[in-house]
Amino acid sequence: MSQKSFIKIEKITKPQLKWIPAIDGLRAVAIAAVMVHHADAAAFEGWALGNVGVAVFFSISGFLAYYVLRRDEEQLGQVDYNYFLLRRILRIWPAYFAIITVAYLTDPDHRGITQLITFTTNWDMALFRPWSSLPHLWSIAVEEQFYVLAPFIYRAMRSKHRTSFCVAVLLLCNVLRVSYTFFQSHPSGNGGLYYMTYTYADLFLVGAMVAQKFTDGWTPRLATQLACLAASAIAFPIITKLWASALFAPYPWFAPLSYALPAPACVLLLVGVLPVRQTIFSWVLSLPLMRYVGRLSYSLYLVHLYVLYTFIALSNFLERGEVLQYYVAYFSICFAAAQVSYHGVEQWFLKLKNRNIQPNFIRYPWPAILTWMLIISGIIRLCFFTIRA
Repeated sequence: MSQKSFIKIEKITKPQLKWIPAIDGLRAVAIAAVMVHHADAAAFEGWALGNVGVAVFFSISGFLAYYVLRRDEEQLGQVDYNYFLLRRILRIWPAYFAIITVAYLTDPDHRGITQLITFTTNWDMALFRPWSSLPHLWSIAVEEQFYVLAPFIYRAMRSKHRTSFCVAVLLLCNVLRVSYTFFQSHPSGNGGLYYMTYTYADLFLVGAMVAQKFTDGWTPRLATQLACLAASAIAFPIITKLWASALFAPYPWFAPLSYALPAPACVLLLVGVLPVRQTIFSWVLSLPLMRYVGRLSYSLYLVHLYVLYTFIALSNFLERGEVLQYYVAYFSICFAAAQVSYHGVEQWFLKLKNRNIQPNFIRYPWPAILTWMLIISGIIRLCFFTIRA
C-alpha cells in the first residue's frame, strides 16, 4: 500500500451509500428461524427451518461484503485489502472468541478449540471428524473463509469479465454439489456436503449481485418488488420442506436441486426488501424493534446453542409439557446473554471499527497475515490428521 492510500483512510468522509434498514430486520427473521429450530429440533423434523435461516444469513453477508467494498472504494479511491479485513476482524472476532472463551472457562471439557480458533470447524464436520462443542460456529468459519476472498470477488464483479465470472461460479458450485451427492454417501448420515465451503458460494455471490445492482442505482418497480415477495413467500416453504430430506447422506436424487434453490429464493427476498419502493414487508422489517433484534442477531447466534447446552434445566420444561414456559425461559436467557455480548463486547469494537483508522495501524499487512495464518494452519492440521488416518 502507498502512503497515498494511508492519507485517504485517515480522511474518511460520510458514506454516500445509504444503508437499508430492512436488511437489519431480515437478520431478525433469520435468527428467529435458527433459534426456534434449535430450541426443539424434534418439533421441526422434516423442515429445514434453521438451515434456511443460515442460508439467508449467507446471502446477506454477500450483500454486505459487496456493499462495504463499494463504499470503501468511493471513500478511499480504491479497495484496500487490509483495511477491509481489519474491519471484518473488529466486527466478527471479539464476540466470537468471547463465547469460545466463556464456553471453555465454564466447561474445560469442551472440544474442538483448535478448529474453532482457525476458522475450520466446517471442514472438520465435512470430513466427518469429531465436532466441536459449539458446532453452530461452522457457519462463522464459512463466512470468514468468504471474507478473505471477498475483495477479489468484488474486483472480478467490477471487471469487464463479471458476467463470465458469475456464470462460472454458479456452474462450478452446482457441479461440485452434484458430484458430491453422486460419489459420497457417509454412513453417519451427517456432515459432508452441508458443511463444505463451496456449497454456499452461490448464496454469497447472489447477495453480492443484488448489492451490485443496488449500488449501481438500479430502481426496481413496485410491481417487481411485490412479485418477488410473493414468489419468495411461495418458494421458501417449499425449500424448507424439500431441503430437509436432502441435507445429509444418504442423498436423494433431488439433493443438488434442493441445495441450488435457496440462492434464487434469496435473490427474490433481497429484491423485495430494497427500500426503493417501500412495501409492507420492508416497512415491518424497518421497525425499530426489528432493526434492534437484527443488530443483536450475531450475538444471539453465538450464544443460543451455548444456552441450550449449558442450562440443562431448560429441558425439564419440555419433559413436563410446559412448552410456553420453555420458550419464554430459552429466549429470555438468550436475549440476556446476547445483550451482555452486544453491549459488553461488540459495541466497544464496533465503535473502534467506525472511527478513522490511523495510517500506522495498517502500515504492515498484519490483518491479512493473521487471518490467512489461522486458516492455513487449520488446513495443515486437517491434512496431518487425514494422512494419519
